[in-house]
This record gives sequence, structure tokens and C-alpha cells, in this order.
Amino acid sequence: MYLYHSVVDYNMIKKDITTTLELSIDMDVFRNDFNGKYILSSVAIANSETLDLVLINRYEQERSIYSIYLLKFRISES
Repeated sequence: MYLYHSVVDYNMIKKDITTTLELSIDMDVFRNDFNGKYILSSVAIANSETLDLVLINRYEQERSIYSIYLLKFRISES
């Protein structure tokens, strides 16, 4: 599933993206109906804690156009 946001545009050149976004999707639907476990994003998700997401890593390379944020759903201990 791809999600696009009007604030984040597609660029063919490397530039620092300092924007953070609040993700506003129904996480229960994403998790249960689409079996979603991970989110890859080119920007930081400002409300990740509220959405029960944990940042696993931020990947970036000098030659890469984008930084990639990898987030995973927090597994609740029962």
C-alpha cells in the first residue's frame, strides 16, 4: 500500500527534508485488514507514539536521494 501526502513531493535530486508529518490513517484497519506490520516513510512520523509505532532505524546513504524511516507496530505484552 502506498500513501502520498501533498506536503512531501517526489524529487529526483537529494535534498534534506525537515518536515515531519502526522499520519492520519485508521491503524486498526491497516493492521487487521491489510496485515500491516511496518511503515516505510521518507519523513519522520510526528505522532508515531500515539499510533503505537516504534522507530526501528533511519537509513541514509550519501548517494541516496531520500532518507528512509522504518517503523514497526509495538507488540503489547499480555
